[in-house]
Amino acid sequence: MDIKAGALGILNRLKLKWHTSRYRFPNNYRRIYHYHIRKSAGTSLNSAFWNLAGLTFQDIGRQPVVHKGKFIFVRHSKKLINRGHYFYGSSHNAAHKLSLPDKTFTITILRDPLKRLLSYYRYLSYIRYDPLASAKEPFFQEVYKESKCLGGSFSEFLEKLHKRRLISQLYMFSETYDIDEATERIVQCSAVCFTETFSSDLAHLSQRLKLSLVENRDRSFKQAVEISASDLALARDALADEFQLIEQVKKRLSISTTA
Repeated sequence: MDIKAGALGILNRLKLKWHTSRYRFPNNYRRIYHYHIRKSAGTSLNSAFWNLAGLTFQDIGRQPVVHKGKFIFVRHSKKLINRGHYFYGSSHNAAHKLSLPDKTFTITILRDPLKRLLSYYRYLSYIRYDPLASAKEPFFQEVYKESKCLGGSFSEFLEKLHKRRLISQLYMFSETYDIDEATERIVQCSAVCFTETFSSDLAHLSQRLKLSLVENRDRSFKQAVEISASDLALARDALADEFQLIEQVKKRLSISTTA
């Protein structure tokens, strides 16, 4: 290892540690972490926090660490996330793959499983077929490879899609896809939000954390897709465990399942 590079790395870590040692949130939390489930309005949540520093999705790009003023943001890196030296962190890493420090305020957003899956399908279609996608998506190459599962139809997509991505809300909180285990992990989060009530959930989160979080939809995909009633029925069957998970979580949180 280059000695100079190693010394700079140590200095940067000490700098991050010093800055983040000053963070204080209500109830003595020291940092905020978001278990980001794809296509659940997670980027909108991230943007609300990034905007505190005047940053956007495009500003953040692929950077694992962004430091602006008093704000330090971390993304994707398990090592950096586990160290805990940040104001706000987020990633698609499953909860069971992380070891967050104590006093971390944790957030996740859940979504109707079928709506989430259809949004994911539109997203992959956008990445694969929209000529402007490569300029707008920082992780274009990775997601383009992922889009190979699209196949030639929605039913083929269902067959090709890895279980980890098909029922990603369940996998995020249970490596073995155990509904009870995932439910328990989710309700232990400091805040559980829902895509369908995101605006009001964000307002409540802003009050709890005493932060001026403003909703800002940085990304939206309007890729047109046509899916037959029979394919939708297949999808619902494939998502049965995740529907049960959402129902259990809402019951534990005393939220109406018709909300």
